[in-house]
Amino acid sequence: MRYAALGAALILSGCTALGAYKLPADRFDYSAAIASSTNEQMLLNLVRLRYNETPVFLDVNTVIAQYQVDARAQVGAEIGFSGSAGPPGDSIVIPEVGAGWLERPTITYAPRTGPKFIRSLLTPLPPAAVFALVQGDWPVEDVVWGVVKSINGVGPRSPSGQWNPDYRRMLDALSQVQLARALGVGSSGDSPPYATLRFRDAGVDQKTAQAIATLRELWDLDSRISEYRLVLQVVPRNREEIAVLTSSMLDLMRGVARFMDVPPEHVAQGQTAPTFKLPPEAPYGGRAPITVQLNQDRPADAFVAVQKDGWWHSISRNDQQSKRVLLLLNILFQLAESGEYPAGPVITIPAGG
Repeated sequence: MRYAALGAALILSGCTALGAYKLPADRFDYSAAIASSTNEQMLLNLVRLRYNETPVFLDVNTVIAQYQVDARAQVGAEIGFSGSAGPPGDSIVIPEVGAGWLERPTITYAPRTGPKFIRSLLTPLPPAAVFALVQGDWPVEDVVWGVVKSINGVGPRSPSGQWNPDYRRMLDALSQVQLARALGVGSSGDSPPYATLRFRDAGVDQKTAQAIATLRELWDLDSRISEYRLVLQVVPRNREEIAVLTSSMLDLMRGVARFMDVPPEHVAQGQTAPTFKLPPEAPYGGRAPITVQLNQDRPADAFVAVQKDGWWHSISRNDQQSKRVLLLLNILFQLAESGEYPAGPVITIPAGG
């Protein structure tokens, strides 16, 4: 019996360390799965918007991994006899020890609903966040072209509807200032504080100084100061303000979705509009900011892929531009949220069956 007791003790001792043993692998596996599903959810909602369907977002609230341990121990004996009436022969004690464990994860989902969530989709993104991304070396074309409708009245199209050459000058100048680390986003000392944008005029090379001068000229800023107030407006109230008109998250997603290819028969049937094409003078050299491949079979090299109506929509693992735009959408989507959302229906699914 002592063999069985020793075996059971060893099993139970090992079980106490099971959680710590599984933690690194579980954390990585669940993190990778959540990241993958986040990308799939965003891409699927882009496809839905391409067809003017309602986007749906489902949050992963909690992931609880439970482990069921089955430890068992028993003792068997075999006793030999030399004859039917003779003394017993040799006896053998056979201990049997065994253990097993079963993972039963429970994942809780909550759909994003309610007026606060709707407002977060419809409210223009904060200008300070846009320039914080520029300050953080995010490509200017991705951020400004994708998110900003105009800065101090300078937008991608002129009043006549043609592409505005000043817009291209603005993007080029802003890219140079970004490259030289001559731009910074800050906050005033007032109460309540407001966001500011500051140019570093001292210690910059001639090319950067010219780029800053170009931005001041295009935005009609007071050249005697270096720090300007960032406001969410169509036009500034004075020459010390930078009025930024940004898109809402819904606008941004719809704008990206229109570049996605769709089956020609869906356009012919009126299910969706034709794919939008940019002229050569537009940002990205007329290329679409995101390339979503269309296939009837799931591509082997897909970074992310979703299926709708028998077609696979995917982004290639080697398409850095499209992956970066998808990442930007996910970041801005989180940024657009404000406050706590009202508790909606919570769906709890035991993933282990």
